[in-house]
Amino acid sequence: MRKVRSNSLGGRSLTGGDCHFINSNGGAGLVDLGRGQKPIVMPSYPHLLMEDTEIWSAYLADPIAPIKKVWYDVHVGQGIDVGELADETTQRIALGVGRKRIDVICQVGGGYWVVELKPFGSMLALGQAISYSRLFVRDYVPDGEVWPVVICSEVDADLIDDFEAAGVVLIKV
Repeated sequence: MRKVRSNSLGGRSLTGGDCHFINSNGGAGLVDLGRGQKPIVMPSYPHLLMEDTEIWSAYLADPIAPIKKVWYDVHVGQGIDVGELADETTQRIALGVGRKRIDVICQVGGGYWVVELKPFGSMLALGQAISYSRLFVRDYVPDGEVWPVVICSEVDADLIDDFEAAGVVLIKV
């Protein structure tokens, strides 16, 4: 694996001190992302397509930074509004299937990576990384730094400068 290019971090490292989440209404309670999992290579991962699984497994076999924990299929965003007249079951289903899904959240040092996995690092991957990171910060309010990361097997060479300008870390495996 080789790192293609990372964003200009202005002296920040991709890892930091310990951090936790507070709920999005500004309260002091921790948001429960679950226990997290060990970052180990597995035959499959929740929510990941086969091509994403291959990329993620390749990264985990040779990471550029030690990962403490991972969470898969992290839901962010508001979901689909089915209106007040919909029954509770329909509202729950719409919320469950209509929210955006982050491939992987990694606790790295005291910071967090919002990881988008793609076979090809394209405009789609760039946009998802930016949007998912913003929604993750809004919905979970982490008290540490958050970095958008795209891990891919190929990248559109025309977009490397755009990844850097947008502050998205780009890793090619």
